[in-house]
Amino acid sequence: FKVQPFDPPALLSHLQSHGIDAKATLQSRFGTDGDGPSIQFTDPEGNGIELKGY
Repeated sequence: FKVQPFDPPALLSHLQSHGIDAKATLQSRFGTDGDGPSIQFTDPEGNGIELKGY
């Protein structure tokens, strides 16, 4: 999912406050709009999710 504004500390804090284990990885990844920061994690049902900023 594309997220704007992309604030990694706020996003990780929000995920943790909802019980999502935010051992999330924050790094630059290539996507539709080019390179940008992203956070990947697994939701409580085991689905992989990526939040991406540009």
